[in-house]
Formats: sequence, structure tokens, C-alpha cells
Amino acid sequence: MKKLTLLFNAASLALLILFGATVQAATYYVDATTGNDANDGSSELLAWQTITHLNTKTFVAGDNILFKRDGIFTGQLNLQGSGSSGSPITLGSYGTGEKPILMANDADKAALYLTSNEFIDITNLQLTNNNDGEDVNYGALIEVPANFGEVNHIIFDNVDFVDIKGETEKCHGIFAITAGDNADTVTHSNFNLFHVKNSDFRNIDGPGLKLRDRSGKREEGTRTPTIDFVFSYNSGSNLEKFLASWSGVDGALVEHNYADPVGTVHGNGLWPFNSDDSVVQFNDMRGCRGNADGHGYDADFNSDNSLFQYNFSQDCKGGAFVATCNSENAEAFNSGPTFRYNISVNDGWRTGKGHSIYLNGCVTDVKVYNNTFHYAVADLETHPVEVNNWGGAWPANIEIKNNIWNVTNGTTAWVNLSQINGLVMDSNVYAGNVTAPSQEVNAITDAPVFVNQGGSNAADYKLYADSLLSGRGVVVSNNGARDYFGNIVNASVDPTPGAHEIQTDTSPPNKPDNVIITGVKVIRNAKGVDLALTQTGTDATKDTYTSSSNQQWNFIHLGNGNHQIVNIASGHFLRQSGSGSEANVDLYATENLWKSLQWRLIDLGTGNYKIIGVRDIASEELALRGAGNSAGNVDIYTSNDWQTEEWSITDQ
Repeated sequence: MKKLTLLFNAASLALLILFGATVQAATYYVDATTGNDANDGSSELLAWQTITHLNTKTFVAGDNILFKRDGIFTGQLNLQGSGSSGSPITLGSYGTGEKPILMANDADKAALYLTSNEFIDITNLQLTNNNDGEDVNYGALIEVPANFGEVNHIIFDNVDFVDIKGETEKCHGIFAITAGDNADTVTHSNFNLFHVKNSDFRNIDGPGLKLRDRSGKREEGTRTPTIDFVFSYNSGSNLEKFLASWSGVDGALVEHNYADPVGTVHGNGLWPFNSDDSVVQFNDMRGCRGNADGHGYDADFNSDNSLFQYNFSQDCKGGAFVATCNSENAEAFNSGPTFRYNISVNDGWRTGKGHSIYLNGCVTDVKVYNNTFHYAVADLETHPVEVNNWGGAWPANIEIKNNIWNVTNGTTAWVNLSQINGLVMDSNVYAGNVTAPSQEVNAITDAPVFVNQGGSNAADYKLYADSLLSGRGVVVSNNGARDYFGNIVNASVDPTPGAHEIQTDTSPPNKPDNVIITGVKVIRNAKGVDLALTQTGTDATKDTYTSSSNQQWNFIHLGNGNHQIVNIASGHFLRQSGSGSEANVDLYATENLWKSLQWRLIDLGTGNYKIIGVRDIASEELALRGAGNSAGNVDIYTSNDWQTEEWSITDQ
């Protein structure tokens, strides 16, 4: 019997060696306050305590390593082990309170370090590395060694990268890099599925994320790019450089990210390099800075077909978009970048080199169409399009169509357009302090009328449905089939210039209770007094009177949802002559379409209306002030629900 048992055990051992022992996945708990590294970590009551202890363990597929919330765990976590398809190793949290903080010590490069790891999920953590004594620090550092091959499935979800500080601007929230080629390279390394989502990057001496795949070379036919890179629904603030950059990546998807400010020292918000078919969409980049760079979006060189669409940018010092190429590099190229259906507000105010669009070097086959650029920066010049020759080559084959340039303050200049070989400019709108360049073949000078010009949100730059710009653009093939706001863009119908296609927008861009009134009316306050002219000259003031021969006003709809209100007796226009609480209201003789002479009507559903001045903000209302008798004053007041701001508008 003993001999039989020994034979059985030997056979079992052979089977284990042949097929591999199955190791059971487990959940491990780490508690910085009450944990003990002498525990087995198997429960909250038997939690481990330190990063140092975790670094002695090798984890297997399906393991969960959970850190207790409100805890601070010091040291660099050097994760050992990998998961497998469908069974990643997960770093997460448990309990209630703030996210657990993994905080690097002064001598550590990173709060989290990965190498030769794959199938890893990191979620619900904060990574911090604040050490001014080191040149470069990282929140997460991922280094893939030479000849490793494909690194699968690295996911960061709902992770905060906070206070990543050092002595240089080369610190990173996440830095992921594969080894470059050398004489011993047999297998090229790359990432397959690298996702960063729902995460926050703030207070970093450098960028939020940089992914750099260095394996292989295009010219040798050995390039092995990273694939399935997604960077989505992330936020950034107080970053000295960009929010995200990716290199050696094909098919990147970068969407729904927000940063303000980003690149506080220098940097473009989002940009690919040496990457093909990147899609950058639905992002919002604000406050980009730099004496170089400083753009919301950047299509960098050694890339094909970078697509930037449905993005918003504001107050970026350099500009909205740059496409660049270093011609001094013999292999350099940048082919087919497209910038379409984006909205830019007050971008490009850098002295001497600020622009909406910047094209630099050997950039070819660029398409810039159906973007809305609004600029109102006092005393500063901007360049709607600027062209330069980095390395000696000029951009070639450029299409600029159906864009709106609306410049209401500051000055403009076009720079070096004549140097482009193969430039087409067609059906662009030039309004305010900007004139069409000589290369334009169908300049449109009718001014756009936006819902809330001067606002800080994309919706403020919707056009009114009956705008004079409707259908004035030129058809662009492969146009993406939608505008910034999701409205259909028909491939066979002349579009509306700018980022808003009003021909297929069935929802009113203004509030649903906005109304249009035309004809001669009497305007009576809910307190029972009529709006009336008291003087006849230009700049005459008004009071309210219960009876007057000058009580009639002609409502003229401007085709943009707004009205001019003209006194019948004098022909003078009702004007908002200031903004803010208790601003003045007077009459003016000019027929110009100034905002100060425009009013919006809000139906209160009670038979009364609010009369909104649209000069500055849509919450400044015509109001009866004072006692409400025959000497009551009329001025502007910020929105309230008082009867003094309610008016009936009737034929008599």
C-alpha cells in the first residue's frame, strides 16, 4: 500500500509539472494605520500595512490588491507579476473616505513602477511624488524592456495624479515607454490596449501623460506601433506642459478630455507624434501657454492622417491648432492632418506669433474647414493663418474652407500665405477686424450672429436658425457627416460656414421661451406704466409715463432672434449704454447692428415678457426703477423675478 501511494504521488507530481499548478487568485487588503505586515492580508482585519511588504510578493492573474481609503502609503510600489486575458491584477481601494494615496519617498522615481507587467488594472487611487530634490519624478512609470514583445492591457481608471514635482519640467503623471532598438533586438516591444480614463492630472511639473513607443523604424520596415490607445474623460490643471502626448501609436482615440490651464509654462494641449490615424475629438483645452507651442491642439510630424474634430479651445496663447514638420530630418513628414468643426475663442494672442492656425515646415495635404474662430483681445494682433518653413520647406496642398473668423477686438494679419504651394481658400467668413486675403476665392462678409458672443462655452457660438450664413459654404467630401453639436451635415448640400450646421438643427439655439415680435407696439410695465420717450434728440433718456404721444415702439426682428426697438416719434433706437446692475438705458440715432441696440424677448407665460439686453450677458434686463410713477426711471438690472422687470407688449 505504501509503495502504491508513493507511485500515485509521483504520478501526481508529474502531472503538476506537465500541466502547471493552478494558483488560486485572491484579494489582499492593505491598511496604512492598523495593518500589520505579519498578517496574511486576506481580510480587512488581517490587512498588510506597507508598500515595502507588497514589494516582496509576486501576484497572479485575478488578484486584487486593495488599499484602505483615507490612508497614505509611502514608497515606490514595484508590482511583481502579471494578470491574464479576462483576469487582470487589480490595484484598487476599499472602505469609505478619500482615495488612498500612494506617495513616493524622496529617493523614489515613481509612486507606481511597472516593468514586464501586463493585464494590470489600476483604479480609485491617488499617486503623488513631490520631491524638489530630484530632477524627474513620476506618478506612474512604465518601462518595457527590450525584446519583451507585446504588452497587453494596462488600464488606469479614476486615478488622480497629484503633486508630481521635481526640479525640472520633465516630471510626468504617467510616463510609459518601450525600449528602443539595439544590436540585440529580436522582438520589438509595444503596447496593445493602453487606456487612461476618468482620471485627473493636476499640479505636475511637466505633462499629464506621455506614451512613447520606440520599437522599430519606418524606414527599415520594422516599426511595431502601439495599438488600442485610449485617453478619455480625463481632466488636467496646473500642468507645466501638455495634458497628453503619444508617439509610436496607431489608431489613438483621445476624446472628452478637459484641461484649464494646461501648459502653464509651455505646451500644446493634446498632440500625436510619429503616430498614424489619431482621432482627437470632443475635447476642451483652455489656457495653453508658452513662448513656443501654447496651442490647444498639435498635429506633430512623422504622422499620417491626424484628425482633430469637435473640439473647443479658449485663451490659448499660441493658437487653436498647429501642424508642423521638421524638414531638416530627411525622413520627416506630416501628411493629411485635418482640423474640422472645432470652436476657438480668444486663442492666438501671443505677441508676434499668435494665430488661429499655424502651418510649419513640410506639412502636406492639410484640411482646415468649418471651424469657428472668435477673437476679442484688446490691443493684440492675431494671425488667422500663419505659415513658416521649419528646416527650409514650406507647407503644400492646403485647403481652408467654410471657416468663420469673427474678430471684434484686436487686429489681424495673414502671414506668408503666398509661400504655400497649392493653397485653396473658399467660402470663409471674415467679420469685424479682419479682411479676406488675396487667396480667398469666395469671401463672405456677412457677420455671424451668435447666441451669446463673448461667452466661454461652445453653445454660446451657435448661430441663429435664420442666419444670413445658412448654406453659404462649399461642399467638402468625407466631412464626417455631423457638426460640433451633432447635427447632420449632408454631403451633397452646401453647408453653413463654421462649426454649427443650422440647416439640420431642429432645436432652437436660444432658450425655448424666446419669442419674435414685429410691428408697432406699446410697452407697459407690470406696475402699470408705459415706456415713453421724454426727449427727442440723440442720446435722449426715457422715463415712464401713464400717457404720452411718444409711447409707440416699432419692433424689428433682425433674423437672429434679437430685436431692435425703435421709437416711432423720433426714429431713435432703444440702447443699453452700460452693463451690470443699474446700467443706463437711452436712445441712439444710428442704424448700426451693434449689440447695444439689440434686445431679446422672453415669454413668461403670464402675458408679460422680459426684455433682455444682449450687449454683454443674457441676464441684464430692462427694468422700471424708482417709485414706478410718472417719474420712474428705466435702466438695466441683473435678473430677478420682480414685477419691475416684467413688461406687456401689445398693439395698444
